[in-house]
Amino acid sequence: MMLTDKLLAAAAAEVNEATLRVLPEPGDCTPEFSPRFERKMRRVLRRGNHPAAYRVMQRAASIVLVLLIGFASILAVSPTVRAGVYGWIKETYETFVRYEFPGQSAGHDRKGEDQTLEKPVKYVMTALPERYTNIMEFEEYGNYIATYADEEGQVLHFSYGSGNTGSIYIEGKGYDVTSFTICGQQADLYMAIDASNSNGIIWGDRNSGTIFSISAYLDRDELIKLAESVRRADGYLLTGLPDGYTMVDAREDSERYISVFINEKEAQMIDFTYGFTDLYLGMDGYDIVPAMVDGKEAELYLSREPDRNNSVIWSDKETRLIFYVSAPMERDELIALAESVEPIG
Repeated sequence: MMLTDKLLAAAAAEVNEATLRVLPEPGDCTPEFSPRFERKMRRVLRRGNHPAAYRVMQRAASIVLVLLIGFASILAVSPTVRAGVYGWIKETYETFVRYEFPGQSAGHDRKGEDQTLEKPVKYVMTALPERYTNIMEFEEYGNYIATYADEEGQVLHFSYGSGNTGSIYIEGKGYDVTSFTICGQQADLYMAIDASNSNGIIWGDRNSGTIFSISAYLDRDELIKLAESVRRADGYLLTGLPDGYTMVDAREDSERYISVFINEKEAQMIDFTYGFTDLYLGMDGYDIVPAMVDGKEAELYLSREPDRNNSVIWSDKETRLIFYVSAPMERDELIALAESVEPIG
């Protein structure tokens, strides 16, 4: 995201020097070509015959190279500041900006004790336009980078990182930067002064200690909408959300995910919650009625007051998850909304 040719050249030179230091002297090498090398050479020849098809991938590989250098070296900058602030760290390094959540590793708790997870959390953009095709993915040590391209060759990058290795390192010059909140979390919007450069958005989730970044040739509203659509790949989505609702808060921990949607025009709110933990609902002022959601036993909490939300709660025996939806809807509409819940992955 937001990378200049000067940056790419400097990064390539640094990697080149490090590689040359470990190579043997030319006189000690015997030119015996392996089958793997021969296959690579054939691929290079094909690439020379069809160079246009490889331009996007070449650019994406350069992005990965620079981000890897950032992950490896920039984390050492200003450790005192990193340890002393709760929330994300935003530091300027020469012409670049680094973002990080300190001490919130996916494999460590806040006291630094090891807590190894079975697998790292993966996130996806649920509102990614259909015109984009995934052309590259890279994932290592809690860091994830994906590159997409549309039919016109315009590239979109999506990346995130968590904990002690999770930082995002970007070019900071040539952009108008606006700070705001997205789903209740800190965010910076980078709008390119030069239209030939992509725009970008970077935001963090303080609960999981994760930094996210998207860069693309999209306008402000499109970028924000795409960022708001990021969810855990193993999560669930309320696909039947009525028009006019916007997510204003999203919170998650190891046992529960909560998302809140607001319709500002109608001054109405929808709450969608699921998880492995128990949910406690107040009974005063509600009639509790048995119901069914997708063939699963459920309970409706129907308010006796017209200006309060009705709610439905049900569970899935296979996943052992408990689901809850609260909305300003009558019984049938509420059940239909509950039945619109679908797994993301």
